[in-house]
Amino acid sequence: MSHSLATSSMIQALGMGSSPVAAVAASAAIKWITKDGLGAAGRLIVGGHLASVFDEDPRRWRMVAESVSTLGLALEIATQMFPANFVALAGTGTLAKSMAKGMGRPCFRVIQAHFSASSNNFGDVAAKEEVWEVVAQLAGLASSVALLQALEAAGQPEAVIPAWAAVHAVHVSLRYVALRSLRFPYPNQKRAAALASAHVASGRVLSIDDGNAAEQILLPPSACRPHVEFGCSLDEALPPGSSPAALGLGSGGAGVAAAQQLSAEQQQQLQALVQLYRGERYLLTWHGGTAWVLLLEGAGREDQLRAVWQAAWLEHHASQQQPAAVARSNGSDPRAVGGALGDASSSPGLLAASLQALHAQWASFEEEARCEGWQLERAVLPQGRTRLRLEG
Repeated sequence: MSHSLATSSMIQALGMGSSPVAAVAASAAIKWITKDGLGAAGRLIVGGHLASVFDEDPRRWRMVAESVSTLGLALEIATQMFPANFVALAGTGTLAKSMAKGMGRPCFRVIQAHFSASSNNFGDVAAKEEVWEVVAQLAGLASSVALLQALEAAGQPEAVIPAWAAVHAVHVSLRYVALRSLRFPYPNQKRAAALASAHVASGRVLSIDDGNAAEQILLPPSACRPHVEFGCSLDEALPPGSSPAALGLGSGGAGVAAAQQLSAEQQQQLQALVQLYRGERYLLTWHGGTAWVLLLEGAGREDQLRAVWQAAWLEHHASQQQPAAVARSNGSDPRAVGGALGDASSSPGLLAASLQALHAQWASFEEEARCEGWQLERAVLPQGRTRLRLEG
């Protein structure tokens, strides 16, 4: 209310006390307050629905925020061409900018923590960043005044639009370059996938520089290979051929399905999975080119990283269709469990072979990763919707 009254006073002051102009000023103040109210709604939407994703992929969400902010600024620029639609355009623009700010600020805090992680000086980093921000804002204001004066002197007010487009294009480009330069020393889903895939393919672990460079910051985690879905439900994890409706959970069901809710085929599959993954805190199936990971209660970061490595092994070997070679490479017959646990298009027993490979190679992967400086205990991976509890 205080800020709204102050805004109204400043707008009315432009009318120099003239009654008709004062009425116009009051109307403008109401429109301005309405615009700010829509902006507050945008921050509420972002905070309520996206809070959990910023730690997992801050660079991508920072660029998403930049895109949404660009849309908001473009709508505000459009008010010059369509002044009769000021409230609609400016309100929607402010909504978009506020949503962008709601996405950008949490990502920015993650980046600040990244810079202060080594010496535990978060306050010092935040203070220095504040100084740089103020200096940049002052320089930007001075440059803006000079640019606007130049445009006014040229008698081309419409040139504001191409000038804005050019300036903002430079800004977005520099934002992308800055984000590419970050070097996070812990895995997220995309960096974990790159690390595991490189180790499976070549036996080596990427350095922190190479792992960050391999991350496609504009793509969602679902676009990286191997594709891993964490915390899925039983109806998603059990391979095709089982009826999802028989689970009684629906596509987004949470919680634990009792054995009597499963078909006979699904019960056999689940029992085989539990037997195969004895000692692990997750169950992984592979179908449709995706690793579906059922996380058990108590599963932690290491368990999720193990699942990513296993998925990378499956991604690497599933297309080869060489069960005999797979069996020889692991020193046993992987067909002991049967093909019901893997993709119908995969070699029989490929899932069991992947788990055996994980047990054989995980220790070396973990040791090499730590030697490269990776902080595996700080891994930030999606938690999904479901935890599975095994009883009896």
